[in-house]
Amino acid sequence: MSNLWNTDLTDLNNFQGFTSLSILLTIIVAIVFIIALVYFFKNSKSYNRYSIPIYFVILIVFTAAGFMYINKDQKITDLKADYEIAIGKIDKYIVTKGLNISNKCDFTFEKKGKVFYGNNNSNPYTNLPNKKPNLELSYLVIYQKSKPINSYILLNYSIKDSTDLKKYQTLFEKEIPKNVFRND
Repeated sequence: MSNLWNTDLTDLNNFQGFTSLSILLTIIVAIVFIIALVYFFKNSKSYNRYSIPIYFVILIVFTAAGFMYINKDQKITDLKADYEIAIGKIDKYIVTKGLNISNKCDFTFEKKGKVFYGNNNSNPYTNLPNKKPNLELSYLVIYQKSKPINSYILLNYSIKDSTDLKKYQTLFEKEIPKNVFRND
């Protein structure tokens, strides 16, 4: 239990201790949901009867968003425990104006002759740059062996020829390098 509270968050890209962070976040979201529910029903007499369903829906949406964030964390943990790399091609890259929090990248990659489609959005784990990458190049894709749909295209690892792929295979052979998901 002591590991739960000793999670090092100084380097979010290192992904050390994120399983315990998921547990902690799940507990916090559940407690906030219960407190909000108790407060909501305790004070429901002071609300207009038409506004009660709106408040309840807002509460459910925020709780669901919290659990989706936690699920994203679990996907990274699962990927890190059981990963492989492949060559991927970008199908579509969308850059939003302003901050890159809404940038999106659709891509495809092959695993044993079967084609998989993936997409990445900017989030706390991956940062898709505002500058559109070269769509003609191939890029390294990291995916979960047992669940290839759990995949990320690594835009900071472009593949121009076969020597690049061999270099990356050696680099990723023992572990995932630090800052691999960041595309700054």
